[in-house]
Amino acid sequence: MTNFLTVHLCASLLALGLFVTQAPAAEVLPVLQTKTETYQNVTVISRTATHVFVKHSRGVANIKLTALDVPTLTALGFRNTDEAVVLANASNPAAAAGNSPSRFAGLTDSLNNLKGGFASGTRVPQISQTVLWAILGGVILAYFFFCYCASLIVKKTGNEPGLLIWLPVLQTFPMLRAASMSGWWFLALFVPVLSLVMQIIWCFKISQARGKGILTAIMLILPLTNLFAFLYLAFSDGAGRADADPKPMQTEPLPA
Repeated sequence: MTNFLTVHLCASLLALGLFVTQAPAAEVLPVLQTKTETYQNVTVISRTATHVFVKHSRGVANIKLTALDVPTLTALGFRNTDEAVVLANASNPAAAAGNSPSRFAGLTDSLNNLKGGFASGTRVPQISQTVLWAILGGVILAYFFFCYCASLIVKKTGNEPGLLIWLPVLQTFPMLRAASMSGWWFLALFVPVLSLVMQIIWCFKISQARGKGILTAIMLILPLTNLFAFLYLAFSDGAGRADADPKPMQTEPLPA
């Protein structure tokens, strides 16, 4: 049902925040000096043949290896000193000429062929903690708004939502009760095909319980319209189950 889309969105956004703020590190340097800039508290995230991707005190950056000196390259994990020298002098033909070009010709050619993937010092867009907190706050507000709408739907079918309507996953029980479905359908959520069948049945039965037609049920099933149909069930007027069932017509007895 719709609540599982909300939970999935929360998990995705939290995973994005963990990836940005807690990426695994191979090496850590207190200071990393390039030809044009100095980075503090540097954590190496990944390396390629031409660039090193780092996280520092101000964000993240992608740095070309040719912008680093030999000691820095060695500290970054290039244990082969000859390889570090070639990388450091690749952008300086005059300095590289004295370093046995025939010995490193293959490595230099490969480095030159791989150039151009990223510009020197190219910055990856930074996501600050303020933005992450704002995203998390928006997700929490969206979830509580969904729970409020679900409670309105349950109440308008003549049922009491109770505390479960505010709890993830467990809110399925009052939603099933509002659609006159057995609580055993909850187990169907863990069976892929049966879960889809249960959700389709729920859409038709909750629309019927709210006194709506088949068009509302179809809109509740479709991905692009289910949000609008859900809000329609929550805020629209209409007969609930108690009002939808017509009462038998009463007749007075004829006079004798």
